[in-house]
Amino acid sequence: MLPFVYSPLEITEYRITALGDCSISQVMRLPHLQSTAVWNLTWLSTPALDSLPIYGKTPQWFKHYSPPELGVNLAVTSDAIEDEALFRKLLLHPRRFIDFFEREDHSIYDSYDALGGDLWVKTVLERAEMAVKRIDGNVPQRTPSNVYQFARKGVS
Repeated sequence: MLPFVYSPLEITEYRITALGDCSISQVMRLPHLQSTAVWNLTWLSTPALDSLPIYGKTPQWFKHYSPPELGVNLAVTSDAIEDEALFRKLLLHPRRFIDFFEREDHSIYDSYDALGGDLWVKTVLERAEMAVKRIDGNVPQRTPSNVYQFARKGVS
């Protein structure tokens, strides 16, 4: 199974290159499926990450991005890896993640407390919807040239 990546760019584009090691680098070192699940939940939870593809490559990155408070990365990582159902859903198409996440008791997650409770839930769902639109928008429109065609009976 190839997991979906919810962010518009690959995780490597979000690294803070001026730092020898940043939280994104740490996520990248996890095994592939764990890395993808943690990254997806991190990206869904943290809109400020969107500034890093531009400013994370400059020595002045800290003027545009503030890393999360101590414990936030741990909360997101433990939720994404240790909760088996959440882990599996974070690897699927974001629409399937949304269908799952909307019905969850969000208070069971460490991220709920670490990232603002219901505001975190709202942020995650909004960003997941953005991912759905972007991913579904990358699917080419069905046309006769890109859909399997079978000859009708009696026609060769």
